[in-house]
Amino acid sequence: MNFGRFITLLILFSAGLYQAQGFELKISYTIENYAPFYYQEGGETKGIYPQVLKAATANLGWTIKEVRCPWIRCLKSLEMGDVHALAFIGKSKEREAFAYFDEAAIVHHDRINLLTLKKNTFEFKGFQRKKGATEFIDFPSRFVYIVKQLGFNYGQLDEIKSLKPVYVAKTKQLIAMIVADHIKLGVIYESDYLETVKDKSSFALIQPPVHEAPYYFGFSKKSFPKARLKQFVEQMRKIKESGDFAKIHKDFGRQSP
Repeated sequence: MNFGRFITLLILFSAGLYQAQGFELKISYTIENYAPFYYQEGGETKGIYPQVLKAATANLGWTIKEVRCPWIRCLKSLEMGDVHALAFIGKSKEREAFAYFDEAAIVHHDRINLLTLKKNTFEFKGFQRKKGATEFIDFPSRFVYIVKQLGFNYGQLDEIKSLKPVYVAKTKQLIAMIVADHIKLGVIYESDYLETVKDKSSFALIQPPVHEAPYYFGFSKKSFPKARLKQFVEQMRKIKESGDFAKIHKDFGRQSP
């Protein structure tokens, strides 16, 4: 290879590297609602998932720009390629122009469950449709709903009026209260239950009805190439498997296993 061609290739490579590292990822968040583990504080989207997104983009040399708009405008912006991704979008046949990944499958390494003593077992009937509306079937009033972390929500469970919120600092503290029969029901991390409870025969572990359908990030195929999406998803997985992920959990009050 002659020297001139080498210099040309070096310039092209450097330009491509600069472009990749200087990339601004535009994520659109709707102003109507937030997915689980997101909340607003001081005009900034916070929670475990946003912090992982920020860590992943920082590792790639990218920056994030949040775009807030009503749902329809967010969707149109994604279709036009004005933004790269729309958070909390539901996957459907009508939106085949978008590439998806399930944020929970990548980031959330631990299932959230309801834990109750078997002598206090119950059947959660979820919700039923009546004339197009959603009606929640309440738990008996003796049950107590425990939320471990302020700012987080549990979807449908938050709508059940007979569940009284009680706040504790750590899941293991909550499990100890259930074991001692001081409370009847708690929302826990499965890993903490498996680690903490020695005799599991007395307890029922139930997956709560958090949402009717999972949330996805929808990426615009027009403005976010498949190769870049793959690069981004791989970086998310690396964050999940790293010490940075444990630190993010800890920073948000989560004791990671």
